[in-house]
Amino acid sequence: MSMHAGVLAWAVLAALLLPVTPLQAQRGTGGRGNSNSMEIETVDPKVEHSGAAPETPPPQGRGENDGASPQVVPDAFSSSGPSPAATTITPAGRIPEPGAYLHNGLFVRALAGVSYLQARTTDGVDGRFYGGALSLAAQLGGAVTEQTILYADLWGAWAPAPKIAVNDTETPSSDDLVLGIAGLGFGVSHYFMPVNLHISASLGPTLAYVDIYTDSGDVLEGQRGAGVGANVLLGKEWWVGERGEWGIGVAGQGTFSFLPDFGDAAYRVFSLGVLFTATYN
Repeated sequence: MSMHAGVLAWAVLAALLLPVTPLQAQRGTGGRGNSNSMEIETVDPKVEHSGAAPETPPPQGRGENDGASPQVVPDAFSSSGPSPAATTITPAGRIPEPGAYLHNGLFVRALAGVSYLQARTTDGVDGRFYGGALSLAAQLGGAVTEQTILYADLWGAWAPAPKIAVNDTETPSSDDLVLGIAGLGFGVSHYFMPVNLHISASLGPTLAYVDIYTDSGDVLEGQRGAGVGANVLLGKEWWVGERGEWGIGVAGQGTFSFLPDFGDAAYRVFSLGVLFTATYN
């Protein structure tokens, strides 16, 4: 009985002094199976409670965007790129050169058309000269901002054989009679893009005259008057060519001048017309 107790005591003491590590228990002796070895399995507490597989770190040398979701690179039609609507296409279907189809740099415009011209006074009597006229203008300047232009303006209108009315009673006229007005002003023109509409206005001194010419071209009798006047245009242009420098169009014109001393009376001279335009800009 005492012998059995002693053997049991020695076994307990050996178990306490020689504990088996998890690695030794798992591998056994030298990695070979041993039926006398105890196998102890260690479990990660995080995996046991979450039930999810342990995370695998990404392979070295690959970015954060590598994997199932590829990185999206913005193209020309994305919000960060140029909008297709903002790109101007030439009539031939090509992308224009930088600066083309814009109103900048040197500005030259020529205008020609027809108008109705009238010079009228109300000093003492209601008298007026009126009739169809030829209207011309030339403008030269430059852009101060994109689409906005400052220019010098030379304009005029000439009505051959105008009619004459005094107190609303028409009097005989002459084919040798000419009514004319000319103005020199400084103005501003602004284009509304991309429709290429423009509004232009200039202000400056004017000179009006009524002359009677002889068959030889000499002035038999003349009447002059100086004043101040304005030339206003509202027009539309279309681009010509692939470089986007020339435009042709049409414009409505209105001019008004006040002449305090036109002969022996004050006159107001105005015209309304339609002009064709050619612009280099």
